[in-house]
Amino acid sequence: MTQILYKQKSSMRRGETIRGMNFVSPLVEYKFYNQTSQQIYKKYFVDANPPLEGTFNIISDVASDVSDEIKKTVKDFYYYNKIEPQYFAFTVVMFSSTEATKLKECFEVSEPSDNEILIFVEDNKNDSASGTYGAIRISPKIIATLGSQNRLAYDVKDNKNIYDELKKIVPELTNDQIKSLLHNGYIEDTRINTIKTWLKIASFFSSGIDAIFPGLGILTNNMVRKATSDSLAKVIEKIEEARLEEYRWQPKAPKTENGEIDKNYNYQPLISVDEKDNATVNIAQFSSLLQKKLDEQDAFVKAKLKISQKFDEKGEPNNLLEFLYHNYFKAYKVAKSTISQIQELSDIEILKYGVKAYNALLCGVWNGLVDAVSGLFAMVKMIYDGITLGKDFVQNIDKYLPTLLEQFDEAIQAIEKLNFTEIAKYIYEKLKDINLTFNPIACAYFIGYAYGFVISLIIEIILTVVATGATLTIPVIVEKLSEALFGIFRLGFSAAKGVAKTIRSFSRFVVKSIEDLIKGFQELLNFLKKGWSDIKQIIDDTFKDVAKILDEQANVFIKKLPSNFGKFVDLLTKNFPQVQRRIVNGLLVIEFKGNILARINAKGIIVEIKYFRELKDYVYFTELKNVKIELEVVDDLGKTTVKKYEDTVEVMKKGDDIAFRAKFEEGKVRDGEYINYTFEKSGNYNPFSIKPTSKSKVIDKVLKEGDEFYIVEFKDRTLQRAVPGSWASDYKVKNIKELREKLQVIKEFKDEARGELVVRKYKVKIGKELSSREGYVGHLESGVSTGPKQWEFIEAWEEKTFKSFIEEIDSKILK
Repeated sequence: MTQILYKQKSSMRRGETIRGMNFVSPLVEYKFYNQTSQQIYKKYFVDANPPLEGTFNIISDVASDVSDEIKKTVKDFYYYNKIEPQYFAFTVVMFSSTEATKLKECFEVSEPSDNEILIFVEDNKNDSASGTYGAIRISPKIIATLGSQNRLAYDVKDNKNIYDELKKIVPELTNDQIKSLLHNGYIEDTRINTIKTWLKIASFFSSGIDAIFPGLGILTNNMVRKATSDSLAKVIEKIEEARLEEYRWQPKAPKTENGEIDKNYNYQPLISVDEKDNATVNIAQFSSLLQKKLDEQDAFVKAKLKISQKFDEKGEPNNLLEFLYHNYFKAYKVAKSTISQIQELSDIEILKYGVKAYNALLCGVWNGLVDAVSGLFAMVKMIYDGITLGKDFVQNIDKYLPTLLEQFDEAIQAIEKLNFTEIAKYIYEKLKDINLTFNPIACAYFIGYAYGFVISLIIEIILTVVATGATLTIPVIVEKLSEALFGIFRLGFSAAKGVAKTIRSFSRFVVKSIEDLIKGFQELLNFLKKGWSDIKQIIDDTFKDVAKILDEQANVFIKKLPSNFGKFVDLLTKNFPQVQRRIVNGLLVIEFKGNILARINAKGIIVEIKYFRELKDYVYFTELKNVKIELEVVDDLGKTTVKKYEDTVEVMKKGDDIAFRAKFEEGKVRDGEYINYTFEKSGNYNPFSIKPTSKSKVIDKVLKEGDEFYIVEFKDRTLQRAVPGSWASDYKVKNIKELREKLQVIKEFKDEARGELVVRKYKVKIGKELSSREGYVGHLESGVSTGPKQWEFIEAWEEKTFKSFIEEIDSKILK
């Protein structure tokens, strides 16, 4: 709280009488000028209690009773709507005496130090709140701080707002008196005869002026400077709180430390549509979501820094808080420009995966911008911390602020020259080079994230250099970028890797000296000015390191697998260079041209596999016999169950291409759930019945000569590769309605709008056989049997040869 000094009543009086002034020191015999408040106290008020440290002090003769009155009514005239007076911009010292002669001489010889305001009031014994002499003197440093010659110009001397405000709170003042106070730093007048008047004037300068020049105390009060630095750190933390967590962009739950799927994980995308995942997205429309979030962030920073809604971001700041916001706004514009470029990525191949990929891209862009903006605002905070170091802040403003501002502006200009779209597309090509596109969601996220993250990394490393005195090394940036990539893609042996959990915050950096700050900023500027070429090299080095680490991880993992798996994987990689092996979430991922063929755990059990169908012109290459397959199956209630199977995986090849499929073995019975699972992984619907149990099996069946079946196809076969369909049933559908309901054939596969549909009856010719998988038609969503039996043909029809296998015996147009 405010400390008010007042004289304890005493019968003892000290001092001498000199030039009509009572109770003064013998040193007053010689009239010295430019006396500080401490010197005036020691020479002219020898019987007063010593002043303490504080923002408001009263030093009074023992005969004066002003201090008692001030103590009673202090809140009326110097709080000025401030709850904590220790945050006043300036220190107020009031000298009170019953002797006008003493006060007048004190005023004449006084020279306020630093940020002091000195008040001299005559106290009539019988009138505790008035006097016949009064004067106020403001420190030259205060006038200098408020002078227009500084970079942060405060127009005080001729500012109409200040005149109006002073007249409002101190109506006793004339314009001439205000002008004398603001231009000369003092008023001396016997007509102003109330103590409250002088206190109101001091109150205006010590706290009220903040209403006209927000944040003035930030420069002039040590406690406020520290509080403001802390407040800027909180702004950075608030910006960083806007990061979108993994559950906003990654639909697949991570694993816990014990290797199990996190059941509490809840995917909550930033954008969603009531359509299938592969629905097209209006990227411009959803980019506006990011712009809205950016505007909300801007509004928060404005409110936190008390920026008037009338402030023009394009103009020059008029006070310190406007200066801080003005530089934040430059970072805001970088982010806004980046968001406007997102639409240029609409043709990027990875977005073909639909809504979830678009959502991941937008989340990545946003999180990258959060990192970049918080890093840039941290630079603004460091500029503030630098110029307010020590007591020479006014000198720092004049001497160092122009250099720091120029460095910051040049850094912004260098960042603006970096093309977001170019970097994003280059990142995508690098992801394809090391075959990480098998995870399209993570790819889309990292493509959007990389631009802002790289900028923030560079800033982070430089700030670390400034804070610790370390040396900037590019490998550190490469290492951190690699760590981010590994976290986003959940690469490595850790089952719970997930997105990097380390909390990055730019709010914790400390400026040791303003010279070091300038040196560090210059190093950052030198790096950014090199532009895209150096950042491109960082990206290249990162992906080179990542590829090397991934290969090393895979080699270690494969050596620990059962020997049949090790030989199988080695055979694939030696014969098909585009086959890639990656360790993701503790699993070996076998990937080929963006497709995950299989995921294998450390025990040699397949936990995910993708089978291909209609493999035209493919030939047998090799097989993996009787392998264990454990697949997660989700029931209607969302409950996940692990189903265990055993099967032989057949590898088919066509030139440099390969594909997996379940080996056809006549008579082999498989669960419908297992076969349906392989359809899901191929991007198709669940075709086979799984309910009731009597109709839940799929059998490898050879259709022999004379066997008959029905196929629904386009009357004009050229609409479907000039061959019959790859599915047949034992039921002759009567119309389109039955086609949709009984056979569960959706428009995506057979759309009557494209051409007339027919149901044709075929018979296997003499001496011919057809390999197929036989089961029952299941509802595409519930899996409940709709009745008919169906067959999926293993081999694709050939236009030139299919008629040698089957003959058409009947047809009917469907309506």
